[in-house]
Amino acid sequence: MQRGVESSFYEPGARPPDVLILSKRYDERALVHLRQLAAARSQVAVGPAQGRAAPRLLLDLCDNHFHFDADPRGQLQARADRLRDCIDLVDHVVTASDALADELLRRHPRASVTVIPDAAELPSDRTWPTRLTHLADELALRRLARWHERQAEVPHTRRLVWFGNHGSPGVDGGMQDVEPLMAQLEKTRSAHAPTSLTIISNNRSSYDALVRNTQIATAYLPWSARTFSRALRLHSTAVIPVGLNAFTRCKTANRVLTAYLHGLNVVADRIPSYEPFSDCAVLGDWQVGLDDYLDDLALRRRHLDIGQTLASRDFALGRTVDRWQTCLAGLLASG
Repeated sequence: MQRGVESSFYEPGARPPDVLILSKRYDERALVHLRQLAAARSQVAVGPAQGRAAPRLLLDLCDNHFHFDADPRGQLQARADRLRDCIDLVDHVVTASDALADELLRRHPRASVTVIPDAAELPSDRTWPTRLTHLADELALRRLARWHERQAEVPHTRRLVWFGNHGSPGVDGGMQDVEPLMAQLEKTRSAHAPTSLTIISNNRSSYDALVRNTQIATAYLPWSARTFSRALRLHSTAVIPVGLNAFTRCKTANRVLTAYLHGLNVVADRIPSYEPFSDCAVLGDWQVGLDDYLDDLALRRRHLDIGQTLASRDFALGRTVDRWQTCLAGLLASG
């Protein structure tokens, strides 16, 4: 509305909008309605009493749901089939990464696609009244802070953090990607000052299995939007290991952006969306990233300055809105 664009949530049966955006939505109910809208558009004429013509249709896609590693019940194949049907029905697709756009065009060469990267999400600190209404989250954060205080031998520069969903159905990735990192941390353990690792995620049992035999100081914090920003700032470096496959290579740079905007350096594996940050992060070289880099304060300060500039300039919310507005205007003009 601030940019003069009227927007609202849509329900079937409501007055059709000029553009209907399906945000990661391609369930069977949505497809039934899309087919109805597509059929309505094929009518030769729509009289004034019948309201607007069928809207232009746009799918907003952020994950490569064409790919899965295991699917014992056939549910993921059914989802991939629905996604293919949806792409055939809509007028345009917006993807959140270039790699995802490439994957989509490989399967649907005639699709119309625009890439609009994720916007950088600014830190979010809750007010005291809000904190007091969610004491469990606050107590968990306080326990983490006290745990760090007890790790007096670990310098702040060696407080590492991994954050993310513990895993996705049928796809290799998530917390299991941290296993090679644990092995690398064990290799560098005796050569430097002690290092700690915090896991912020949504599955305690996966964490327990991950750290069962490690000698590294580790802690776990259940993910909460109410404490996430404050928890990140207890650390100095975000570690982002990625087991490369057709799903993970299509991921966005959102975790890198989140790290920079919270004042953290980045050590990560390489995927296409991380390449713009190759001059301000250690990518694909864990021996370097977990070795002298953690103690090189001057280099880390330069890297952080560059990373924060890139995040604020190229991935700012206003820039993302500009891209969306341009995309929507072009879609309407093409109709």
